Amino acid sequence: MSYKLLVLDIDGTVTNAKKEVTEKTRQAIIHLQERGIPVAIASGRPSQGVQKVAKTLELDRFGSYIMPFNGARILNFKTGECVYEKTLPLHLPARLWRDALDNGIGIITYQNDEILSGTEPDKYMTIEADINQLPIVHKKGFRDLCKLSGK
Repeated sequence: MSYKLLVLDIDGTVTNAKKEVTEKTRQAIIHLQERGIPVAIASGRPSQGVQKVAKTLELDRFGSYIMPFNGARILNFKTGECVYEKTLPLHLPARLWRDALDNGIGIITYQNDEILSGTEPDKYMTIEADINQLPIVHKKGFRDLCKLSGK
């Protein structure tokens, strides 16, 4: 069988329980790329949270891919070109924000190199920030910042 692309999840697949890429895994993935098989690493993390692993696996050297946001965006890691992107319908973020407030749960989005919080940061946001090595910024005007409709 000839492979056209290998897609791997990061946590628990490419990385171990300590969120580290072992040398054996790194070498195996580099070897595949040297054989002409592109690799994509997929994660629920934002782009910034995937970059360290992508660099470790030398995805930039081979023109392989990262698939942050659970595959809602696919980027060529060498060129930075976005080859696919799927965003939420414009009416949905406002509803999600309202539902989060109504139910007392946190809501975040990502902008540049920050995690923007529409509610007071909680322990889950802190975990997310630590994993992705991004600061949390609580935005009181979160709804307006995200251009959410006021319905």
